[in-house]
Amino acid sequence: MLPKLITKMDVVAKTGLPIANTLDWVNLSYQDSIQVPDDAWADLDAAKQLFVTAKDRAAADSKFAQTANIQVAVTFNPRLCR
Repeated sequence: MLPKLITKMDVVAKTGLPIANTLDWVNLSYQDSIQVPDDAWADLDAAKQLFVTAKDRAAADSKFAQTANIQVAVTFNPRLCR
């Protein structure tokens, strides 16, 4: 069953994760590593009320891995924007 406002969903999972596709509108693929973009929000500095980017978080914390286990891209129905 396709949700009312979603046309499709593309999911990239880290190789080895126990994930399976059961819906025909979801495209599932696997990658050994999923790089997080530098400008992605990685944290919130609550005191300053500012989002911290992945690049800034990686620069401040040597243990922060700028990778993800899952990446999801959702394509919404064009009529949603009307």
